[in-house]
Amino acid sequence: MKAGEALSNITYQLGFSSQSHFTNFFKKYIRVTPKQYRKLYNA
Repeated sequence: MKAGEALSNITYQLGFSSQSHFTNFFKKYIRVTPKQYRKLYNA
């Protein structure tokens, strides 16, 4: 994600059935959404 790859590509590469499923999983374990994560670490 830090490299700027599209979230939809990451979602399907990791085997999630939908982008919303990936976002919910990500937020549960990382505690921020993928978009918030990018803003924090790509500043």
